[in-house]
Parts: sequence; structure tokens; C-alpha cells
Amino acid sequence: MKAYWIRYAEKGEKKDFNYIQRKFAYGIESKTLNNEEFELQFVSYKKLPLILKKIDSDQKYHVFVNVNQKKIQVEKIFVRIEGGSFWLPNVKYAEVTGIDASSNKAITERILLK
Repeated sequence: MKAYWIRYAEKGEKKDFNYIQRKFAYGIESKTLNNEEFELQFVSYKKLPLILKKIDSDQKYHVFVNVNQKKIQVEKIFVRIEGGSFWLPNVKYAEVTGIDASSNKAITERILLK
């Protein structure tokens, strides 16, 4: 799993997180659940466990998360930050975009982070 910035104000340029961002804010920790399943968590927000697992339909690994009572196969996560400081950004919300596992339709769900 690779996490990075997409700098929309800089023509959509991708930029890796720096050390502090990886270790204290947006980095990902993982633990093995079984041979083909892993739990992923943001270092700064442990309330949203992500599950990385192989699915039968394509024999590839995908990330899943439960948001608003919906299981979503994650394609991207967008975090909205408005102000704050380097050490304490003001995170307004996160949006998870992907495929609803029950209907197989595209979905975007917003999470208010507190």
C-alpha cells in the first residue's frame, strides 16, 4: 500500500509524505490477521480499521472498510484539511470512494472525524 499527497494546487503532482507525516499523521500501520488478510490503520486515527485481503473474483488484494454501515472496497480516501497547524491540522472530514460490496456499485461515503 502506498500513501501519498495529490497536490491539486500544483497541477495534480504526487508527492510522498515526509517522515513526520508518515510517523505521526498519515502513515499506515499493519498487522497480520491470517495468511491472506491484514488490518491497516492510520497512525493518527485508529478508529477506522482497513482490511487488506485477497478476494476470490480476481485473486488480487483489495482494501475494505466499513463506513456508515456499508462495506466499501476502497479506491481512494480523501482527507479535507482546513487550517490548523503543522502538528495539529484541522481535519474536517474524510471521504472514502470505492465499490459498495453489497451492490457492486460506485459509492462515496463521508466520515466526520473528531
